[in-house]
Amino acid sequence: MVQRRIGIFSQLVPPKAAWTAENVPDQTGKVAIITCGHEGVGKETARVLLSKGARVYIASSDPERAHAMIDELKGYTEKDPIFFLMLDLANLTSIKTAAEEFLRNETELHMLYNNGGIMVAPSEKITEQGYDLVFGTNVLGHFYLTKLLLPVLTATAKKLPAGTVRVVNATSVAHYLAAKEGIRFSTLGPGSEGDAFGVARRRLGMARVYGQSKLGNILFSNELAKRYKNDGIVSISHFPGAVNADLQGYAGSFMQRLWRLTGTIICFILAGGDWEGLAEEALDDKRHLNAGAIRDEAGRNVERRARQRVEPLLDAQPRLPNPGQPDLPHPDEPLESTEPTKVYHRAITSLYAGTALEAGKLSGKVGVSSLPNCS
Repeated sequence: MVQRRIGIFSQLVPPKAAWTAENVPDQTGKVAIITCGHEGVGKETARVLLSKGARVYIASSDPERAHAMIDELKGYTEKDPIFFLMLDLANLTSIKTAAEEFLRNETELHMLYNNGGIMVAPSEKITEQGYDLVFGTNVLGHFYLTKLLLPVLTATAKKLPAGTVRVVNATSVAHYLAAKEGIRFSTLGPGSEGDAFGVARRRLGMARVYGQSKLGNILFSNELAKRYKNDGIVSISHFPGAVNADLQGYAGSFMQRLWRLTGTIICFILAGGDWEGLAEEALDDKRHLNAGAIRDEAGRNVERRARQRVEPLLDAQPRLPNPGQPDLPHPDEPLESTEPTKVYHRAITSLYAGTALEAGKLSGKVGVSSLPNCS
């Protein structure tokens, strides 16, 4: 696999994938945990791993959606070893309970996907232990979960060839948005609602609060790779590309649709990547755009203007290569394809980092700029 560095714009509009879900090796006998695996990138990753024979644990704070997704994937893949693990990343006590439950059921762990996260939260929102909700969920929660699972990860690695056991940490190109000094610790807490930490977060701004959490994911991933290299653990952080990852958190439905539209506009303006993949994501965004009316009059006006500018681009899909590409389901819709490994581009980087044999040599690497053309 030829590797090359990819610039920021190519990360938003990635080149055609040189590695796809069909390339995922057989996963029979392997065990995976995927945080927030009931939606978005996590769900697609779970679908492929399950179809390839892995035992998959969906760690989620939403039992209803998680169980619905598990039933869906069981029917779709005709494979049974997929389980629910109650996990609230914003509550360290819940994380400890989840790790203990997993260890009661399993003696090995081959893949830990630190996939969950939120993007938007009011500055006064905090975790159960008083930390900034975004950083607490995206970074501290995954750090604590990984720490608790390190004994089983290292024990598994000792029995297997080098590079087999992976910790895959989801990050984002948004790490560029962090403050000049990197992580501004005055914003993290712990504290209570409305205290000085909340004021510091408001001053930092929503984008930088999210950006510093993604920088935190990278720093944690790199340090894990350095400290546990001799124990056989591979730690990779990855940015899946400009995909609809379902992590807008506290953003309203209008803002979530506007966010997806903005990403689509950027991709079409840049006009230089995998148009087949962009067509799939554009169709997905169009379905969200048509999902329901917005009550707020100002919101309707903004959406109407967005429709006028964007829908001609979305409707231009027949002029793109492979105009017969099937209309793929949104991850929250039933899966009807007869190809268990057919996925959106959103999960390819995640799957590569966790399963590709050559990725076992990429411990400590960051994002799509350090991975092959697979986003």
